[in-house]
Amino acid sequence: MQIRPAQPHDLVQLLEMGRLMHAESPRFRPVPFSTEKAQQLIEQLISRGGAFVAEVDGALVGMFGGVVFEHFFSTTKMAADVVLYVTPEYRGGSLAARLVHAFERWAIEAGADELVLGVSTGIEAERTAGLYERLGYERSGISLLKTAGA
Repeated sequence: MQIRPAQPHDLVQLLEMGRLMHAESPRFRPVPFSTEKAQQLIEQLISRGGAFVAEVDGALVGMFGGVVFEHFFSTTKMAADVVLYVTPEYRGGSLAARLVHAFERWAIEAGADELVLGVSTGIEAERTAGLYERLGYERSGISLLKTAGA
């Protein structure tokens, strides 16, 4: 298994993993999936360097995308995840941690002073949070959702 920066030729497989994540996510499944929107985001992440993939025999089985940006109130930089997804048959090993480590190295090189990861898909949320805690992250907030008109 290889962890590497995502490349433009990975786009089709990344979009397919995005569709799989969307279909599996109790949080995002009700929201329409836009291939065009997903493609734009993937292309931006690849061009900025914050996209990483896990590859086995030419097939992508995991992806991580993140960004580095300045706080709105400061010139210090933070890094945040946009997406982490590992196909079900490759969960439970070191793959997710290796994707996070690749992102961390990139983010620190890009000048991030702090790294922030979240779990918003509803896919194995506590298990993923536990992984992040084992990697040295601390819980620092709460996310709440209300749909319009509710």
